[in-house]
Amino acid sequence: MDAYLRVCGDKLTEVAAGDRIPFGDVMVDVVASNGELIDAPINGGSPNPRRATAERKDQASPENQRSVGVLFSYGRFTFFDLGDFNWAKEIELACPVNLVGEVTLYQTSRHAAFDAAGAPTHLYAIKPQVVVVKNGPRKGLGGTSPGFDEGMTRHCWRIAASPDLEDVWQGHRSLFAPGPEGNVADERIANFEESDQCEGHWLRASFAADGGFSMFNSRNGHSREYTAR
Repeated sequence: MDAYLRVCGDKLTEVAAGDRIPFGDVMVDVVASNGELIDAPINGGSPNPRRATAERKDQASPENQRSVGVLFSYGRFTFFDLGDFNWAKEIELACPVNLVGEVTLYQTSRHAAFDAAGAPTHLYAIKPQVVVVKNGPRKGLGGTSPGFDEGMTRHCWRIAASPDLEDVWQGHRSLFAPGPEGNVADERIANFEESDQCEGHWLRASFAADGGFSMFNSRNGHSREYTAR
């Protein structure tokens, strides 16, 4: 923390749940910070029909649950990122009311280590149109689950079962379960190597106020266009 503060100097801004930050034509809503959540729904949030059957888990890492969660809005396009949010905090955000509504693009919590994140009650309420998995070759996407192959497949299926999902893109192929049963198609994966050999290819989302957006893979030039719902 001391090293971080030395770099930040006087440029550090602490955000709180409920803050709204204009960023040009983009509005950034802070939905979570330091363990606190917004207290009223935004973006069309409403009572969650899955709340009565929500599976609940104990709070995990004390640091992860303090993550900053943000919703970026630009016209019809929304991008949602909860950092390292765990399962229990996702349930707080989704039950009994889904406080953030439905989103266009969702970057998975906890690198898609969905043994302690990715609560279906939350994931299926926000109904992402496209999901970006911010995993590493051996980090996230089932990496902490007992029985990696089985856990990996289960977590991929959980994402794939999200209502109205159109696509999933991955930062890395998971080397816990490197076959097609545990990963998306190669064209939508940015990197394949172990960490010490990774070339750091990236995924880019480009979006317009009318709801048109695209995903681009810098490794192979593959792209796809979408229209935000």
